[in-house]
Amino acid sequence: MIILTFFSEKGGVGKSSFTILFASWLQKNFGVKVGVADFNERIAAYRREEISRREKLRKDNPDIPPFDQENAWPIVTVRPGDIMALKKAGNQKPNASWLQKQIRPGGPLADRDIVLCDFPGSLSGMEFLDVAGLKMLNLIVIPTEMDAMTEKSTRKLHKILGDNYKHCVFLNKANMNLAQLKTKSREYVKLMTEAGYPMLPDIISATDRMGTIDKVDNIRSTFAYPSFENDKDGHPKDLGLGNLFIDVMRLLTQTQDLPGTRKTDLSFVAGLTKTPDDRQSPDSAFPEFTD
Repeated sequence: MIILTFFSEKGGVGKSSFTILFASWLQKNFGVKVGVADFNERIAAYRREEISRREKLRKDNPDIPPFDQENAWPIVTVRPGDIMALKKAGNQKPNASWLQKQIRPGGPLADRDIVLCDFPGSLSGMEFLDVAGLKMLNLIVIPTEMDAMTEKSTRKLHKILGDNYKHCVFLNKANMNLAQLKTKSREYVKLMTEAGYPMLPDIISATDRMGTIDKVDNIRSTFAYPSFENDKDGHPKDLGLGNLFIDVMRLLTQTQDLPGTRKTDLSFVAGLTKTPDDRQSPDSAFPEFTD
């Protein structure tokens, strides 16, 4: 089993959104058995909203199928009192122990190939640090933005992780509509790369299309896009997510399954090719992943 997280100490940069979309991309396109360990209760709330809104839509359109829980990727949420009980029992890393219980044989996520952890955007609660501290994360993917507060948060996290934890950074919510703004985005990636950040070349476009559903499928959990396809002119409709997710998977192939867990077959990753996309930055800490 491989475990990863989209994490930043700064809230609102897309941690939960990328968790949902990456899980959907893996299951929909490649049949990967994905699960989510929800330390933040955010993903579970989105799933409840999706089920509720789907049922409301069905009242006006009975042709819309009901939510297919059996084929949806599972979400396991930390319940109130779980962590407190582990602390009272003297456990020094209760969040990591909770996760171990979910993924070990007999646990609700034991049959998953890839598990994504969604953590609160804070280091003080110890959810992230507990799990990372026991080397349970194969990869930490950090969304960042072009503003001082987010950059400061990214810098702090990068310093904490250092060379001890495999991690990468990518630029999210970039305005790519005008040539000068696209140039500024690429310059930002270049500056971050030169400063030692492990930057992916993928630049994700800004969007206001998140958070609403009308026609949804059972793995999307509240997010109406992306289609993971190209439009009639051959341009990506996924805001750059497809290329980003391919780069993340290529990094995951360089890691090993967590000891004592299910073996994950990532052979399909070798056949993935990225869509030509002018949002890619030629300046990156991972130039070998730029097609």
